[in-house]
Amino acid sequence: MIKIAIIDDDKGFLIKYKSMTEEFMNGTDMDYTVDTYDSAEAVLESAMDYELYCLDVEMPGIDGFQLAEKIRRMRGRTPDILFVSVSERAVFDVFRYHVLGFVRKTHIENDMQEAMQRFVKAWEDKKKEFEFVTKDGRCFRKMVTDLIYAEVRGHTLELYCNDGVYNVKGTLSELEQRLHQYDFVQPYKGFLVNCGYIDMLGQRELHLKTEDRKVIPLSRYKATEIRSMFIKYINS
Repeated sequence: MIKIAIIDDDKGFLIKYKSMTEEFMNGTDMDYTVDTYDSAEAVLESAMDYELYCLDVEMPGIDGFQLAEKIRRMRGRTPDILFVSVSERAVFDVFRYHVLGFVRKTHIENDMQEAMQRFVKAWEDKKKEFEFVTKDGRCFRKMVTDLIYAEVRGHTLELYCNDGVYNVKGTLSELEQRLHQYDFVQPYKGFLVNCGYIDMLGQRELHLKTEDRKVIPLSRYKATEIRSMFIKYINS
């Protein structure tokens, strides 16, 4: 079940945007619910268990940016956030909150459709699961979004996930073949990295969005290719 929250102090717009969202979701095969709130305070008093938050930027009291900060502190990067605004200038401020996109109220039909298409694709990708076998023969499954990076250490392939590190059977080449369509890149010999966890590209290194701020070397022979792939990933 996908739970969507729409937050806007304009009650007329809430009705319109909810109707558009339901019309779009009805065209998918997904189960969903859509809840509306006319203030940030109201949604903060809810269970806060939504997969997508559609936030109006300009709201009295707690505005959309402040609400996004609170959502990220409470839920991390698990839910998607979509900003909605009548001001096109706000687009320059939204992406530091790691959001799905920006919908202009002046271009609501086109922007909303494109944003929801990205959301549905991202949701489907999140549900992609892969099975792995550890060195001692245990099987486990992980969603593609749980995989941060893989590293070859000696004769061992270490798979770094959100919940820990696994020593798995197979080669890095075999793993890359399984994951190539899910935006994984090889910045350096012995590494395979999920683009979704790249925080910054340096001249000769990648900085990841992990608690230990992991830094992975970037081959000068692959730097141009990796930057191009990362830009393509961001733009998509």
